[in-house]
Amino acid sequence: MSGAHVPALPGDAPDADVVAALERNWRACVREFGHAPATRLRDDDELFWYVTGLPDAAFNSVMYANLGPDRIDAAVDEIKALRRQHRVPMNWLIGPTSRPTNLPSQLRARGFQYIADLVPLTLKLADLRPGSSPRAVLTVERVESTSVLEEWIEAESRGFELAGALDRGIATLRRGMGVGDGVLRTHLLGRVDGAPVATASVVVAGGIGGIYDVSTVPDLRERGIGTAMTRAALEVIRAAGHELAFLQASVMGQRMYRRLGFRDRCTCAVYG
Repeated sequence: MSGAHVPALPGDAPDADVVAALERNWRACVREFGHAPATRLRDDDELFWYVTGLPDAAFNSVMYANLGPDRIDAAVDEIKALRRQHRVPMNWLIGPTSRPTNLPSQLRARGFQYIADLVPLTLKLADLRPGSSPRAVLTVERVESTSVLEEWIEAESRGFELAGALDRGIATLRRGMGVGDGVLRTHLLGRVDGAPVATASVVVAGGIGGIYDVSTVPDLRERGIGTAMTRAALEVIRAAGHELAFLQASVMGQRMYRRLGFRDRCTCAVYG
C-alpha cells in the first residue's frame, strides 16, 4: 500500500496503529526517490528496497520485508547482488512490522552486521509545546519552482555539510525528484535577509505527517531556526487535517524535538 490515501489517524490512536503509520510514511518518503530517473525500486508485499546509486547507505536500503522462512535466502541474495551491481553500500532497516520477527538473527547468520538503532519520534499536534521565536529574522516559504528548488538544494548542502560526489549526487537526485504536481513531498525553505539558510520537508501519507530534511547552515545554528522550521512543517501537517507527526532525528536534534513534545515511539535496527 502506498500510504498516500490512508485516512488521518486520530491523535489518540493506539500505539500499534501509530507505529504502522510512521513506517508507511517513511516508505512513502523514500518512494519519492523513484521520481529521479536513476533510482531503482522494488515495492511489493514481500520487499521494499531502493537504490539511488549514491555513495551512502542512507540512500540505498531495504525499508521493509515480509518474508516467509523459505524466502529469506533469495532476498539476501538479491540485496547482495544489488550491492555488487551498483557498487554502493546498502543497509537493511528492520522496523516493528518487518517479518519474520527473527529477521535480525537471520541476517546475522547470513553475514550482515548490526550497525545502529534508529528511534522514530512522534508528536500529537495538540501537545505541541510553546516556544520562543528564533533569534534571527526568519521567513519560511514553500518551494514551488525549480529556481527556488535550486536555492533549497544549496541550503541543504550547506546545512548537512555535504561535499564531493555525495553532494553532487544528492543535488542531482533532488532535481530529478522535482517539485509541483505529482510530487508528494513539500519542501520548505528558510531565509534570513533573503539568503537560503534552512530546510525542511513534509510528507503527508500513511495516516500521519512526516518531517524530513531539517537542516540549518552551520553559522546560524543554536538560534532557534531548526525549531522554527519544524514548527512550520507541523503547520503544513495540521493544515492537511492530520493530528500526528513523525520524524527521525539525528542525535544532535533529538533534544530539540523532545523539547517540542515529540516522544520516542519505537526502535528500528539497521543492518549492513
